Amino acid sequence: MGKVVSVEQMRSLDQRAVEEYNMPGMLLMENAGIAVAKEVYHMLPIENGEKSNNRVAVFAGKGNNGGDAYVAARHLINHGYDVRMFLLCHPDDIQGDALTNWQILRKMGLRYQMVLGERDLNVARVGLINSALVIDGIFGTGYQDVMNPICKEMIRLINESNRPVIAIDVPSGITADTGAIEDVCVHSTKTVTMALPKVGLYLEPATTYVGELIIGDISMPASLWESAGIMREVLDDEFARTWLPKRSLTCHKGDFGHVLLVGASKGLNGSAVLAAKGVLKAGAGLLTAAVPKQLADVFAAVLPEAMTMRMNCSPGGTIAVGGIEDLLLRLENKTLVIGPGLGRTEDSEQIVFQLLAAVKSPAVVDADGLYALKNHLPLLKGLEQTVILTPHVGEMAYLIGATPAYVQEHRLQVAEDFAKEYGVVVVLKGARTIIADAKGRVFINPTGNPGLATGGSGDLLAGIIGGLLAQKITPTVAAALGVYLHGYAADLAARDLGQWSMLPSDVAEYLAKAIVMLSTP
Repeated sequence: MGKVVSVEQMRSLDQRAVEEYNMPGMLLMENAGIAVAKEVYHMLPIENGEKSNNRVAVFAGKGNNGGDAYVAARHLINHGYDVRMFLLCHPDDIQGDALTNWQILRKMGLRYQMVLGERDLNVARVGLINSALVIDGIFGTGYQDVMNPICKEMIRLINESNRPVIAIDVPSGITADTGAIEDVCVHSTKTVTMALPKVGLYLEPATTYVGELIIGDISMPASLWESAGIMREVLDDEFARTWLPKRSLTCHKGDFGHVLLVGASKGLNGSAVLAAKGVLKAGAGLLTAAVPKQLADVFAAVLPEAMTMRMNCSPGGTIAVGGIEDLLLRLENKTLVIGPGLGRTEDSEQIVFQLLAAVKSPAVVDADGLYALKNHLPLLKGLEQTVILTPHVGEMAYLIGATPAYVQEHRLQVAEDFAKEYGVVVVLKGARTIIADAKGRVFINPTGNPGLATGGSGDLLAGIIGGLLAQKITPTVAAALGVYLHGYAADLAARDLGQWSMLPSDVAEYLAKAIVMLSTP
């Protein structure tokens, strides 16, 4: 599991490396440039002294990102590469360690071309045509949503050249903290990010442009970030292996928890069925599904492993609030999963409110349950137990009174802020699902694919998380593990079935294979 940092956190780590470990900034820049040069050696090897097609076009700015590029250029020249340097600044604007490395290059006799106007762009265009590989050292983490027209056009020319591109730290044009792209950005083949990856590299839309992500070792002591209190991480197989529950030979169904699933309504029985499958496939020992009595027989026939609780029905085909006392009695020693197919009626709203007010164990709220919470959000702050909310972007927008576009653009911040304000775990679904808790811990999930963009995928996920919760996994870990398993199973399903035809029920069947694969060292 890998830590990810903001730009400010990375700057602080750089500063601490200099102040606490006496590591000169020049050394960090030198190691960064070497890390980039090594990737060039792999992608464009000079074999047996053969120097044909070894021309590298380096595009650099005035900051430390440019400084890394100057170091890389020096090492490439020393290894026999034909380096063409294109400056997106005036040399007089280069300062600090970057200036020192620039001066070394000039003393080596490197010729360069400034790209500051339209005519310069034509020269750069020719340089791209005659090059085999491009290094992007224009902005890096220094980009802050402001780019002049010449830089924009230069980036467009780089992308149109169809040459492999190595971006230094962050592809130019990506905001490193959010993954946002204002207008254009470099479409990289590889991104060599230094010491620790920047959080925006794992968020959409940036992930489309990062290419293969390489962590460049700049010799920064690992003890620095281990003591820095970094709360954001990217999930991986190791995390799953660590937290997947182990089973002894003497175990029985009571050891793995009992889930009370409250959901289903006329026309939405399938949502509850998928959630129930998620509960059982994730390993919960027992499941009781509270569904409208008119749907109970169908539910039992589809999923005979589940016990059913036949609830009185409202005129609209949802569970009637009149049966709430029975539900409250059934809550004892159970993990509540509420919302899939529940419906959006006054009865449903009251059921969600009263059950959450009474929960004695961590619970999961999904789908229609989230809509029912809109008028009762203060309730969340006073609960003794942790509640996991699993909204997609539209549901999150509804909860906070924003537009889906706003939530999509600020996914990380929205999830973090909501989790802290209401004391919950937020699972903000979508490409690179974000899991955030009230203590500031954040996980970004790399698994999953567009095949999950199908009705029912979220219901299945809610059930998986509930099934893990029932096995006494802490809420934040259960949410993160559930999201990772769900996406991993979807990736296995897509590999065999394709994304177009993949259904949530298919993902449910592949969940067992995912767990087996991730349980094996």
